[in-house]
Amino acid sequence: MERLLLLDADVIIWLHQVGLWDPILKNYEIHVASTVLNEVTHYCDDFGRKIAIDLASRIDNNELKEIGADALQLKDLVDRLPRDKIELHDGELESLAIVYHDLVRGMNVCLIDRAAIIGMAYLEIDDKGMSVEEVLVNCGLSGKWKKLADDAHSKKRFGHWVTQGKMILLEAGRKGT
Repeated sequence: MERLLLLDADVIIWLHQVGLWDPILKNYEIHVASTVLNEVTHYCDDFGRKIAIDLASRIDNNELKEIGADALQLKDLVDRLPRDKIELHDGELESLAIVYHDLVRGMNVCLIDRAAIIGMAYLEIDDKGMSVEEVLVNCGLSGKWKKLADDAHSKKRFGHWVTQGKMILLEAGRKGT
């Protein structure tokens, strides 16, 4: 099993909320896209209080690695995606560009957002994608998974959106012929 993992902002925030951030850091070599690094500043606890997330210090302590896609890699990805069907946030776009252009060989990406999963499948890099459920199971945290995660983090939901992305890709192929 590959241990290089790129996490999207939603995943990082959720892992902090449920107290699984440190176990994931111990089990994977975690990478964060530069844009995501700037997006993730806090999470809200059960009482609605904002709790700071300090990813920069984790990078300084070599617990986490920052990675970025350049402007040409980002433009290439934007040009490949059908904007009328797949709308990505900046962090998702950069994360997919990093994986699409294979900036770190053997790295997988963990996503929750529907559009990002669809985009990944459309780009035919879904073999490099993982649901939160898969990440937790691979770390031996499946017991905590059953207690903490909801459907948004499941492998089943992830697979559903991969299928939707493949259908958009097939439709685009039919229109192009």
